[in-house]
Amino acid sequence: TATAAASGCAWEAGLDVAVLPVPDGCKDPDEVLARHGASEGATRLFALHRAEPASVWLARHQLARCPPVTFEDAARVRALSAETARVMPASARAGYAALLGQALGLSVQALIEEWRRHASEAHAHALREHLRRWASEWVARLDRGSLSEHLDEAMRVFAVARSDLPER
Repeated sequence: TATAAASGCAWEAGLDVAVLPVPDGCKDPDEVLARHGASEGATRLFALHRAEPASVWLARHQLARCPPVTFEDAARVRALSAETARVMPASARAGYAALLGQALGLSVQALIEEWRRHASEAHAHALREHLRRWASEWVARLDRGSLSEHLDEAMRVFAVARSDLPER
């Protein structure tokens, strides 16, 4: 779970991520170092030839935690994958979609299109929420300042919001 969360944080920061598996028989890096010593432990931990793209690792992890056996499980995996794909670099999505698509019985293209729609809807929802908060604050300030200033501010905010909307 920590690796999944760390991958998401790294992707949100604009980084691409690979996962280094812990050597067989060890549960975490501390155990590797305790069992094999600092030098040998570091060599085993940082065996870069064993690194796996985080998107592929995460697909396997999510499917192991929630196998899509029932319709509800499959819907849960699809919803989770849409959120995950939203922060994942575009270059990593195909590998992620390949594993999930196989488990869900969907094509890579179908999943990627579903994720695109989800990202667009999430973006529009966030923009609407931002405008709702701004409008509420704006109405509360109407008794201060000139009407012209308030209308100018509203025009600027709506122009920015319009430019931020996805194209139809």
